[in-house]
Amino acid sequence: MPTGGTTMDDKGFIYLMDLERQAIWQQDINNNGSWKLIVQDERIIWGDASDVSADGYLYVPMSQNNRIPSFNNGTNQVERPFKIYKIKINSASSIIILNMILFLMNLCKKRKRHDQILCFISSVMEVDQCCRLIDEISRATIVAYPLVQSQHPNVQQENIEHGTVFFSTTVAETSLTFPSFKYVVDTGMINTPIYDIESKRTILKEVRAAQSTIKQRLGRLGRTQSGEYYSVYSFKVDDLLYPNPQICQSDLMNNEFSLRKSPLQKGLDYMKTFLPAKLSQQSIDTTIQQLKQLG
Repeated sequence: MPTGGTTMDDKGFIYLMDLERQAIWQQDINNNGSWKLIVQDERIIWGDASDVSADGYLYVPMSQNNRIPSFNNGTNQVERPFKIYKIKINSASSIIILNMILFLMNLCKKRKRHDQILCFISSVMEVDQCCRLIDEISRATIVAYPLVQSQHPNVQQENIEHGTVFFSTTVAETSLTFPSFKYVVDTGMINTPIYDIESKRTILKEVRAAQSTIKQRLGRLGRTQSGEYYSVYSFKVDDLLYPNPQICQSDLMNNEFSLRKSPLQKGLDYMKTFLPAKLSQQSIDTTIQQLKQLG
């Protein structure tokens, strides 16, 4: 039988952290109390939210007061009960999000009662995921509200009036007003549509935010009271001053066609010298070839 600290979930399973074998075991009390090895991986280091197991899941041990458990002086016994949250890791952004949530929970402990926290993430799907995860991990002691562009303005305003923790995409950078805004937590990532020349389709891609975008997010602070900004990214902000112009990331077919039909009767191959952003010659050549194929 493995040794270590245990906890029971609401389905009758007991989970055990086996520090000696770097493994997680599960015991089913409804099935003769048999133990099952869920995962064993040498990369598991308890207390580090960025460790991913061999099966592609991230195991986050949390104690009853939502802190990483501590251990008795070098032994295998856990001092406090813990619960394991199993979260599928699909990309590096998933780890960033989880680190942000764990940081956010600590931030909630130090804030005053009415202080509002705004977290910037890249997609609507991640907004929903974060609201669900923080509710689960905090055991519903922290209620987070979504702020996304598809919401009716009345819904957004109602959420702002009643909530203190928010997850949002770029919609909250400029257009919304918070009465008790105190903290910004920023992943530094945005989703933007980019035209792919090879597949001839527009895809939604997650990219790092430019300095101008981050300045907008910083600008949310200080309007009603002094505030604090926390970055959950590692890139240098001044490496990208402004976002790539939309024309450099779009399908150029309509632009080329309109220019050819204009009184100038010249396309992007001529106009590119007058544009502030340099267009890819490959994208121009591909666009011209596509128009020729259409006749």
